[in-house]
Amino acid sequence: MPQPARSADAPVTIPEAATAPATSTTAISASTLDVALHAQRNEFYRIGVFSGAGFILLAVLIWRFGIARGKQLAMEAFLARTERPREDDRLQQAVDAIAIEVERLSEGQRFINNVMSTRRPERESAPLPPRITTPVDGMRITPH
Repeated sequence: MPQPARSADAPVTIPEAATAPATSTTAISASTLDVALHAQRNEFYRIGVFSGAGFILLAVLIWRFGIARGKQLAMEAFLARTERPREDDRLQQAVDAIAIEVERLSEGQRFINNVMSTRRPERESAPLPPRITTPVDGMRITPH
């Protein structure tokens, strides 16, 4: 049901607190109601402004620390790239040292093979005595 239009100074009835009976009403003028509503609206706006400012501050801080962390990670990556050639140089030196040692071993093996193939036997080797396949006392030898 639509409410009838009222003038600015017409009394308005609002129920009292929940402890009062439901039939009891208090007459409040429209100007008093407007002042109360205006105060509530201002309080609501003030709370909204503080909440908004808090969120903006939080966003700025997160953004600022995010940029600082990004710069820190970029610097660590740069330093890691500049230190890597030193590690690569050490690895290259170790591989070169191993290659030299392997070359020395192969030269030594080649020399020994050459010496062994050109060496003349100083004496003929003596023939081995024949193997005895049967025991002296006549017992049979088993393979275990």
